[in-house]
Amino acid sequence: MTLKLKNQKQSDPLKRFVEKDGYLQEYSPMNPPDAYSIKSSDTIPYEKLHPFLQELIDEHNNSTSKIKAFEEILNKIYTERIK
Repeated sequence: MTLKLKNQKQSDPLKRFVEKDGYLQEYSPMNPPDAYSIKSSDTIPYEKLHPFLQELIDEHNNSTSKIKAFEEILNKIYTERIK
C-alpha cells in the first residue's frame, strides 16, 4: 500500500500552490452570468391589453394602494408608541 502511494506521488504529483488563470471567467450558481442583465420586453399599452388583464391590473393597483395606507397606519401607531 505504501509503495503505491510513493509511486503515485512521482507519477501524479499534487500541485499545492495552483494559480488560477486570469483570463478565464468563473461562473457561480449563486451569481449566473445573465442574472443582472435581464432583457426587458416591449411594454404594451393598457388599452391594448385583454379585458381580463386590465381587470387584474386594476385589482392590483387598488390592493396596492390599500396596503400602502395600512402600512402607513401601522408605522404611525409604531412611532407614536415609541414616543
